[in-house]
Amino acid sequence: MITFLRLVGALNAAIWLGSVVFFTLVVWPAFDSEIMLSLLGSGGHAQLAGLIVMERFFTVTLACSLIAVFQLGVEWLYTGKPVNKPNLYVLVATLALCLLGWMVLQPNMTEEHAVRTSKSRTLEERQEAHRSYQILFGVTQATTLLLIAGVGFYSWRIIQPPAQPRFTSSRFRS
Repeated sequence: MITFLRLVGALNAAIWLGSVVFFTLVVWPAFDSEIMLSLLGSGGHAQLAGLIVMERFFTVTLACSLIAVFQLGVEWLYTGKPVNKPNLYVLVATLALCLLGWMVLQPNMTEEHAVRTSKSRTLEERQEAHRSYQILFGVTQATTLLLIAGVGFYSWRIIQPPAQPRFTSSRFRS
């Protein structure tokens, strides 16, 4: 059973790390590329498509973080060993970052994007929305970079073999 739990944890960590790195370094920058802007036009359609993908990204990261917390809890219940504190702290921090992105950053970026590309809004409102969007974009980039660091650390910790006592109290019988 413990081998199965560790396998689930390792697979989840691999999917989680892969999705965070792929989104941050490949997918998100693609929506601001010249090719994407020429393909979808300069009316903000490329950024809107990026925001739709970002919503899915934060959903996947939230699901992976919840699976990791569940796996850690089940492993604790099954083995009876104390929870590894660094793993727990990193999981709580990454879960908080995922919730921040899913509940705050992405919806607010979508709202600000709608205001800044709206023709019915005044120029001042659009400029203010553009400034807010740029701030949210920077916070989102920082969040995804922190997610890479946290999920990378968690992945490294989860694939390590469990700690064994250096000296055992068992005696050999001849």
